[in-house]
Amino acid sequence: MLTQVYRDISVLSSLGEDVLLFRRMSGHEELGGLFLYHIDVLTMLSSVDFDAVLGREMSVRVTSGSSVRYFHGLVSRFTHLGSEGRYGLYRAEVRPWLWFLTRNRDSRIFQGETVPEIVKKVLRGRGFTDLSDRLSGTYLPWEYCVQYQESDYAFISRLLEHEGIYYYFSHENGRHVLVLADGAASHDPLSPSSQVRFQPEKRQRERLRVVTGWTLSREVTAGTHIVDDYDFENPRAQLRTPLSMPHAHEMSGMEVYEYPSNMAYQPSGRRGENAMPYARVRLEAQQGLHETILAESNVTGLAAGMLFRLTHHPISSQNREYLVTQTSIEMVSDAYEGGGGGDGEQDTYLCRIALVPGTVPFRTPRRTPWPRMGGPQTAMVVGKAGEEIWTDRHGRIKVHFPWDREGNADENSSCWVRVAQAWAGRRWGAQFLPRVGQEVVVSFLDGDPNRPLVTGAVYNGEAQPPFGLPERATQSGWRSSSSKGGAGGNEFRFEDKAGREQVFIHAQRALDVKVRASHRESMGGDRHQTVGRDKKAMVEGNHHDIVWTDRYQNVDANASLMVGLDRHREIGQNYALKAGLEVAVEAGLSISLKASGGFITIGPTGVTISGNLVLVNSGGSPSALQAQVTEPDEAQHAPDSEPGRGGGRPRARRISRLAANRHRIARIAARMAEDGRAAAQARLKAEEDAGADLRKQAVGEGEATTPTPLSPEQEARHALDMGLLSQHVYGEDPTLPPGYSVVSQDELRMLGINPSSLNDPKTNFRAEVYKKDGIDGPEYVVAYRGTDFSKFADIKDNALQAFGAENEHYKQAIKLAREMNIATNGKVSFTGHSLGGGMASAAAVATGRPAITFNAAGLHPDTVAAYSDAPPADVTAYYVPGEFLSNVQDNRELVLAVPSSLVVGAVNPWAGVAAGLYVGSDSEALGATLPRAYGRRVALPEPFDEDASWLDDNSFQRHRIKSVIKGLEKAHRNAGGVSR
Repeated sequence: MLTQVYRDISVLSSLGEDVLLFRRMSGHEELGGLFLYHIDVLTMLSSVDFDAVLGREMSVRVTSGSSVRYFHGLVSRFTHLGSEGRYGLYRAEVRPWLWFLTRNRDSRIFQGETVPEIVKKVLRGRGFTDLSDRLSGTYLPWEYCVQYQESDYAFISRLLEHEGIYYYFSHENGRHVLVLADGAASHDPLSPSSQVRFQPEKRQRERLRVVTGWTLSREVTAGTHIVDDYDFENPRAQLRTPLSMPHAHEMSGMEVYEYPSNMAYQPSGRRGENAMPYARVRLEAQQGLHETILAESNVTGLAAGMLFRLTHHPISSQNREYLVTQTSIEMVSDAYEGGGGGDGEQDTYLCRIALVPGTVPFRTPRRTPWPRMGGPQTAMVVGKAGEEIWTDRHGRIKVHFPWDREGNADENSSCWVRVAQAWAGRRWGAQFLPRVGQEVVVSFLDGDPNRPLVTGAVYNGEAQPPFGLPERATQSGWRSSSSKGGAGGNEFRFEDKAGREQVFIHAQRALDVKVRASHRESMGGDRHQTVGRDKKAMVEGNHHDIVWTDRYQNVDANASLMVGLDRHREIGQNYALKAGLEVAVEAGLSISLKASGGFITIGPTGVTISGNLVLVNSGGSPSALQAQVTEPDEAQHAPDSEPGRGGGRPRARRISRLAANRHRIARIAARMAEDGRAAAQARLKAEEDAGADLRKQAVGEGEATTPTPLSPEQEARHALDMGLLSQHVYGEDPTLPPGYSVVSQDELRMLGINPSSLNDPKTNFRAEVYKKDGIDGPEYVVAYRGTDFSKFADIKDNALQAFGAENEHYKQAIKLAREMNIATNGKVSFTGHSLGGGMASAAAVATGRPAITFNAAGLHPDTVAAYSDAPPADVTAYYVPGEFLSNVQDNRELVLAVPSSLVVGAVNPWAGVAAGLYVGSDSEALGATLPRAYGRRVALPEPFDEDASWLDDNSFQRHRIKSVIKGLEKAHRNAGGVSR
């Protein structure tokens, strides 16, 4: 039986010992590359199972004296060559496990990792762990790194080449290990001795460990390498970095300028740190080719990545340390004889090697091509869960590519990607940010997948154009979407259809225009303007109006005009003035009435009447001139969507209050003649009170309807609901009245209310908005939280606020009330307890909407006067009899008379606090303005069995919201309601 036991060269395969016998081998190894061994084997088997060999391990063992070297790998190809004598001859191509990563292709994204970390992740992800890290350098993480439609091997090869990292393989019995290297410290010397003798003569060299052939070459390489790049976050940064290491020969000053050098892959702010390391790596890769040596040797231990020292070379400068960069190996075993094996004396081993001096750093040339994107791609905008817009201070976004199988389509799917805009200046330019879910077009700078740039957006099956195609193909413009929620948006649109051309602007909420100099408008036709609420204008200079024909103006209620100096009015023909009741003209000094026949002057000295003829009660008649008023036409609304028309939906014609009052005025004038002026005015007041239906019709509110009054049980139930809301806003009791719910933050934003305006930790202001579905839509209630009496240190300040002194709480409460009144079209009311009741009263006064309060703080008269222009507010102020705040409000004189020294020694500290608020204040100022709760005061039933002194501990218990709820529940039961 054939055996390799006694041979210096043997092969071991997955088929078992001596099934395959070594015949010959040729192989190639190199730094930064894959080895390949062609191993010819003999076998006595009639046939070999290829599947049992392919992809399996195979190794060659070479013994030279006391040293043993292994060549190990995996079979990538197995070929039947025929026969040699009576043995079958096969050839195996053996490669490293890394070679198998040339057989796949993938696309994926890595972020925030160094190149060594990426390489290890790729290899271990494929199940390969025979890896040794012998790197000594420091490597910065890459902000963004893309593997695109390339094999794992090509991907990691180009990354390693870029960083100046290379690798080689160390072989052991049964495995080979990939070693990452970046310098001399990454290599081991030849063993058992690192010295190898140079012996060119053939005499006795077969039995010695020697180097025979020796060919030295030098060539011209660049002496300078310049790296350069651009950092958009620091556009003025100078990243251009040169490095020169010229040799002594002529023409060594050639330079290489590299742009971009891909420093932009590094994290922001650190992109210049790798400038010099990159310049050094690039220059070392070129100058590693300056001096090379080709040699031959029979030393079996010489392998790619090994260091050895040459001796006995006739040129002394050549006797130094070298690094083996490549090997080409040939091994042949002597022939086998049937039934036994030879002694191996005729085995041959020859190794051709490529060397560089050990002092010259080795760098693998950048030979692996980088993928280039053939053109733009599309991707989906992604972001953090729950967000509609996800961006940073540069306006960059995150995207998810369709080919990214491993990404989760969230804020970590890609790096921050810049977005091209129409203009981009220093705090000026265009700003349109793609939003989460949009499909965008992504280009790549220089075709580099690591440098994406969003250049546009496209519609798809889910995201359709805003103006409806193809029907409205003549329309173009922009329509935004309110965020969050998308319930509306702003719009700027052009209609180019012939005969219906239009420029349309829609503001979802506010439209603000600011012009620093002049604002000019020219209209060839009409101008229509409608204002849903108030219109206010302020002119700091002169105001000029020119009307070339007629002017019509209608003020449906009152009109006021204030002129600081003179007012002059000139009328070309007639001037007629008519008042339904009275005309009053008052002058501080004098009044003159002049016509062609005389004049009347009223002044400090008396009344002067002068004329050609003065008649008093002597007949005659008034002028035939009468005041004839023409009502103006109403403005048309801007169209919502239909372009090219003169206006939008026609507004219902309002009945002029002046016209509606004419018949009443005529009747009243007749009665004045009959009954006298005083009686007629009294009757006018009574008729106005009874004529609410006429006034409602006059202001366009439709037919007058008298609201159905609430029954006592309904009124008590409504008050209890408001009390429960006033309790809920404290956050102590989660109970809500039936049908009510808390308005969410998203709903508040849709109403245009900033949710943060309901809670201010600095001032301790707190409010909540509730809603209940009604017949005409939701009805809203704003509840304000009162003073937190559990915080004793704040009682004095908060109680001062509760007793009527206007402060930041009231300003915040009124601001919120006005915003809610506008947002809900007046479908809002207010409630609150203690200080919250005072704020609810202020909110009602400022808006004219109703409020229900409980044990409320007083409302300062100045606050009421400040909002006298608002409609009268209906405020009902419930209080618990005997509660301390109402007692204080009802006994102001007593409070001001109590000495603080006596109060401090009262039964409990609450009394000292309550009285000290007033005794410690300016009594003259406080006593004049100390107010009671605003509105119609209603006493609740007694919640406790015992009586309460006006300023004892029980009176403070009565002030609390829990006591109010007890009183409200008792009132509800007394009115026939069912207990809840």
